[in-house]
Amino acid sequence: MSINFFRGLRFAIPLGLIGWALIIALALTVRAHADEPTPKLEWAYQAVQAADMLTTLDIAKHPQQFQETNALLGTHPSQGAVVGYFAAIGGLHYLITRELVNGGVPAPIVTAWECVTIGVESAYVGHNYSIGLRMKF
Repeated sequence: MSINFFRGLRFAIPLGLIGWALIIALALTVRAHADEPTPKLEWAYQAVQAADMLTTLDIAKHPQQFQETNALLGTHPSQGAVVGYFAAIGGLHYLITRELVNGGVPAPIVTAWECVTIGVESAYVGHNYSIGLRMKF
């Protein structure tokens, strides 16, 4: 593991804790309901996942400086692989959420699903940002 990884953890952990606090606060005020077309937290997840994709694209643009730690993408993914991966994961997350809502799963469980996945994605974004990756278009 590189020094950048451990240096990044020093900043990612506090950012992750702040993110979790915000997610919990949001979860206490927003709940998924079957009568909603899509839970509001799903859009929050998709936004955080887009931020993760943009910082991961920065890895793909600087292979000499950074390497990806996601085994599915490999250490030096192409930009196309990054976009394809995140499109697939975003679509899968959306489909799982819709199935939970349409299947009558209680709102607190759907909310927990959303909050956990938002928290995980937020931690990845925080780590990426802490090691110098940025969201560039």
